[in-house]
Amino acid sequence: DALSAFKQHLNSLRNRVLCPKSDFRCTVNRVLDFPLETRVRLLQEACRGTEWEEPPTICAAPHSNCATLHEISKYFALRKKQHKMFILAGSALLRRFALLLMDVPLTMIPSVLDGPSQFIGFLGGCAGDGKSRVIHALLYLAKNWGYPRAIKTCAYTGVAATNVYGATLHSTFNWSPKGIPQARSKITDQQREAFKPVLMVILDEISQVAQHLVACLQIALQKILGNVQLLGGLDFLFVGDWLQHL
Repeated sequence: DALSAFKQHLNSLRNRVLCPKSDFRCTVNRVLDFPLETRVRLLQEACRGTEWEEPPTICAAPHSNCATLHEISKYFALRKKQHKMFILAGSALLRRFALLLMDVPLTMIPSVLDGPSQFIGFLGGCAGDGKSRVIHALLYLAKNWGYPRAIKTCAYTGVAATNVYGATLHSTFNWSPKGIPQARSKITDQQREAFKPVLMVILDEISQVAQHLVACLQIALQKILGNVQLLGGLDFLFVGDWLQHL
């Protein structure tokens, strides 16, 4: 029936995006055990040849554990506009990986880059336009390069959070569902530990998030990361459909 078909589809996407525990260590080691020069070269090559091409009907998973943006875009059969956002966000993520290799702290990134030091984007579209597919492709990119925890996904509602393999906004930042989160709320060691490997945050269903919650999000990230930059200096992708309220 329709429900079982939907569950099978969700499981197939989960298998693409999530890294099984059995081969997680192997995946990470194959990437991070490369010499520094090799990893830098692979990162540079991954950002090349990003022009969109009509995806084939069936495309096999990338053979390499350091797949290029183009290979992952073809694997997820991204359409032209999906591909454009994936390249923008994916390039920013790969740049963060390169800075990690050079042991550049988050607070020092603006001083070592000539261009923009932070990616902040918005991915919009109606229901069924494939916004979640772009998110899944970005999660796959992080896992493929050996940084499965580099992206933290969250959403305002539990259903939307489940679809992007994340948690609700209140759960992510340990906010009470009652009342307005307090700017002076205490940050726990568990929160700091959870955000240590995070390089990018993806917030789905942004159209449902009130303005004061975005302000609380900004304050919470600055306190958790000890960074006064906008949104704690992390790359950020807002996703949603503003027209759903009309």
